[in-house]
Amino acid sequence: MTLGSGRVEAEQQTNDTQQQLLACQKLEKPEEQLACFNRIASAVKPAESKPQKPAKDNTPKPTKPVPSKVNNSTSAGDKNFGLSSDAIAKRDGTSSEPEAIQSEVIKWRRMFNRRFEVTLANGQVWQETSGSKLRFPSNKNLKVTITESWTGGYRMKFEGIKKPAKVKRVK
Repeated sequence: MTLGSGRVEAEQQTNDTQQQLLACQKLEKPEEQLACFNRIASAVKPAESKPQKPAKDNTPKPTKPVPSKVNNSTSAGDKNFGLSSDAIAKRDGTSSEPEAIQSEVIKWRRMFNRRFEVTLANGQVWQETSGSKLRFPSNKNLKVTITESWTGGYRMKFEGIKKPAKVKRVK
């Protein structure tokens, strides 16, 4: 037997074994699968191997502690550290979102939880989150301005009403 034929024989045995294992997986009962796997395992010939060298000890050696260095430079990355991408965009003036929107109320309704929902002319629907007790004028063309609050969220200011309401966009 030559070296090349041994390799071909080993590859053929591997392919046969793989096919047999796949056939075992298709069996429905776990007992039958186990018996099938055991038959295959007992039929596999152990490969002839050369004696192996002992594995190298890869455990890390203790090292001296390295004093930490604090970066006192003020690079572009440092001045952005801790800021959200929205905050960076606003500061740099590259924000794609407007700071406020203005529209007219097309429809408003009081909901079961005593909060209101407003449909604007631009198609957006906003819902109150603050539970304010605003009284709406009867005219439907009421102008509103929605701005982002510094605490997060949004505030809706109605024309002719002093107190803004906290809102969230629903649609």
